Formats: sequence, C-alpha cells, structure tokens
Amino acid sequence: MIANAVNGFWNGQTPPLGFRTYVVPQPRGKDRKKLEHDPETVDLIRWIFEKYLHGNEDGPVGITKLAQLLNQRGERIRGKRFSVSNVHNILTNTAYCGYVMFNRRDSRTREQRPENEWVPIPVPPIVSEDVFYAVKKQMADRDPRMGAAAQKTNTNLLTGRAVCGCNGDGCGGGLGTATGKSGQYRYYACAARVKQGAESCKGRRIPMSTLDEIVVDAVGEHLTDPDRLNLLLQTWLDRSQTAVAERQVELKRLRTKLTQLEGESARVIKLVRAGICSPEDPQIASELSNIRAQRASTEADLAVLERQLEAGDRRITPAIIAAFGQLLDKNLRGSDPKLRREYVQLLVDRVEVGNRQIRILGRNDMLERAVIASQAPKALVPKAERKWCTRRDSNPWPSD
Repeated sequence: MIANAVNGFWNGQTPPLGFRTYVVPQPRGKDRKKLEHDPETVDLIRWIFEKYLHGNEDGPVGITKLAQLLNQRGERIRGKRFSVSNVHNILTNTAYCGYVMFNRRDSRTREQRPENEWVPIPVPPIVSEDVFYAVKKQMADRDPRMGAAAQKTNTNLLTGRAVCGCNGDGCGGGLGTATGKSGQYRYYACAARVKQGAESCKGRRIPMSTLDEIVVDAVGEHLTDPDRLNLLLQTWLDRSQTAVAERQVELKRLRTKLTQLEGESARVIKLVRAGICSPEDPQIASELSNIRAQRASTEADLAVLERQLEAGDRRITPAIIAAFGQLLDKNLRGSDPKLRREYVQLLVDRVEVGNRQIRILGRNDMLERAVIASQAPKALVPKAERKWCTRRDSNPWPSD
C-alpha cells in the first residue's frame, strides 16, 4: 500500500468530500485508482472556503455559523448534517490544496507515525495554496484558546458543567459560551442549537452572570450551613473500626494505582526517547496530560486518606465542618474569580438548566476532599474529578 501511494495511487479508503475515484488501467496486474474532482460536490468545497475566508453581507463567518448555513441550505455530508467538527476537518484537509498524506497513523494502534514515514499522494487541488493557508491563519487568529481570549474562557464559572434541560425539557447537550453586541454581553447557550441550528434543539440562552449567581447562591446556601454539612459528611464522622479498615484498603489501592501511572508515564517517555514516537505528536501530548491528571487526582485522594488515618479520632469534627463552611462562604463571595471557579468546579458536577428549574448535582467525596484540604497549612483547593444534592436538588428560577 505504501508503494501504491508513492506511485500516486489511491488505496481504497473513502475519498474526501469533493473527490471521487477513477480507475487507471495497468498493463500488468490489478488496475489502480486515483482521485479526481467530484462534479456534484467540488463547488460546495470552494463555497465553504470562500465563505469562511471572506464572510457574507452580515460580516465574518466562523466555523459554527458555517455549519448552520450548510444545514440551512440542505447540504449533507454522506447523508448526515454538517457539524463544527466536519467543517473544521474540511478547512484543515491538505487534500483541497493538492496532496493527501498517507501512512500518518498505524492502522492497528491508531498512533501517529514519524513524519518521515508519511507518504504524500498528489491530487488535483480544489483551492489554491494561498487560499488554504489564508484560511489556516484566520483559524489560528480566531482560536479562543489562544491569547487573552483563553484567559477569559478559563474564568467561566460553569464551563463543562452546565447542560441544556431539566426534567426532560431540553436536549441534554452542553451549554457553551455565546456573546452579544460584539462581546459586550456573555451568555450560556445550548451548544447543539448553536452548532446545528434550531432543528436540533429549541435551545435556551441565559446571561452568564445570572446563572453564575444562581449557582453560587445555591451552593452557598446548601454547603455552608453546618447542619447540612454534618448530614452530608456523616460517613466521615463515623469513628468505627470498620470505617478505618475500609480506608486502609482504599489507601493500598490508591498507592498501587499511583505506581501503575508512574510506570505508564515512563513507558511513554521511553518511546519518545527511542524515536518510536515524536514528542510533537498530539496523541503523545494528550496521553501524558491524561496520565498527569490521573496522578494529581490520585495523589489528592491519597493525601486525604493519609490525613484521616493519621488524625485518629480527630479526623473530622463538627468544629472543622463549621470552619470549612465559613471558608467556603468567604471564597464563593470573594473577589478572586479563579478561586471561586476552582471551588465551584470541585463541588458542582452538573448544572441542568430547564425552563422552570435548575438542578445542581455534586458528589460527596469531592466535598470530603475539600474539607480535609481546608485543614492543610496552605489550604489549597483540591482539583476536581468528576453528587452532593440527593434530595432537595432543584432550585427554582428567580421570580423576576
């Protein structure tokens, strides 16, 4: 197959949108295939690049808006609606400026191969290289994960927690960030509606400050009251020998897990040093990041258990719980948005936003970790994993 690609032939996988295969007869052996423009879809590819690069009469067009326009036109990609991901894949696919990279990934492990093993297959370009790289630059310039925009995004209180719908009145998809009046106003909005249009979800749009205030008020009301905290943390108030024995078993399990994670990290680094994997491979970076996150979470759990077991009968007392409630209230109402976000992200697992109700869910073990961490000398906020409200877990919308 590599030899076939080196000779400029297509190896049989589904062609990118805008292309189709044609047979190239061979004097000896099996006939081969190459790619040519598909007259039914090639103009659509040109339209996508043109619309993203130059916008329309209403102004610039981003990837999300572009997916909506394609769906409004009734366009489909292999029978399915366009989404942000496949529009992004089109705008970044080098096939449209003249070459397809073959042998980029191992077909069995899906790991990316070193660049010197990639094989470029020339194909007839649909857009010029100038257009393709102008689009690529524009995408980088607009990337919200870069520069000042990233700092703003990282202070969003409920990113990754808020979802559309409560009690079946929404689609269940995530609520992303939306803006109005050139960024003057910020909202949480149904991502499915934003990406795919009104057909996918009736959607909802709520000012970011309004939902943030509702959640902070609810968390403050439910988790700073000593009586409620005592009820939620009653397991940790248990002084029985059974509870201690269970924690010792869990401590052993966590230490074993930490050893395994350290071994996994060492094996990945060994592959990079041996030249089998490239340090620039996004999959390698993602794997190392995932291992680091698991190690941090495991180490935090270990610290909690070790502190509990070392403290003996002083593990958690009503006085400690009361002090934690005061600390939590102070940080939730304080002026440091990063600290407030860390506590909310730690204690709140999911915020379901409906037409008449907002349900806030959390998990007791994260609350336990936060209480224990509050007793440490520097009282750092432990990092969230991924439910504290088990009964009265619905909060009505404000009357106005």
